[in-house]
Amino acid sequence: MRQALAFFFGWSLMTIPLHEVFADRPLLALEEGHVAHASGAPFNTWSQLGAQIELTCAQIDGKEATVLKYEFHDARQKGGIWFSVRPGDIRNQDSIEIIIRGRDGGEMVSVGLKDDRSAEQRIPISTYLPAGLSNQWQTVRIPLSDFRTIRRRHAIDSVLLSVYSGSAPSSSGEIELAGLTLIGTEATMTQMPEDKETFPFSFDPATASKDQICDVLQEASFWFFWNEANPDNGLIRDIAAAFEADE
Repeated sequence: MRQALAFFFGWSLMTIPLHEVFADRPLLALEEGHVAHASGAPFNTWSQLGAQIELTCAQIDGKEATVLKYEFHDARQKGGIWFSVRPGDIRNQDSIEIIIRGRDGGEMVSVGLKDDRSAEQRIPISTYLPAGLSNQWQTVRIPLSDFRTIRRRHAIDSVLLSVYSGSAPSSSGEIELAGLTLIGTEATMTQMPEDKETFPFSFDPATASKDQICDVLQEASFWFFWNEANPDNGLIRDIAAAFEADE
């Protein structure tokens, strides 16, 4: 039980050798005219509420490009493509770089991170393009520090590219991609710092009695349901930050 408790309430992570610290991690590749994950890991398109998403390849202005075609019939529809980054320790990367253009310009696109507990944040690339997406190639670099709600940087599941219609009742178009890369950090260090989270026990877990351990588990379970209930409908969150306030 004490081993299970230690796993539940605290953990430390392995350090990363120097030769892995600074490398860029390309995600998007083209192989024999087909879209591929640069490392051979899983990737796929995704859609919500019946959105139609198609992925093809083309030569555009002398560049081998991935073409993401979309068709929406409802303002709530959205879709895109995701790339697995497992094992997902991205603390040795500092940004996501995307080389992108729209067929017509003005398309609404976001880039997102999702961790292994399904916490997800998406940032519109228009945040970094004051004039918006154009029909010319643009290189956008999104600092990973801007994904403020993603805390588990050592356990990222995937990088997502999303396209959506905004308030338009229907729309169609295409996004063209010539690169999608996690950019390595330029910091100098021999290893990544250890991540460690600690539950604030009032006693030493190594010498605790079964009653003390059960009391802690019961109290933590009670407060999770008490604090994470939606006051409007009574539904309970699937996950919540254990050691700090949720944003």
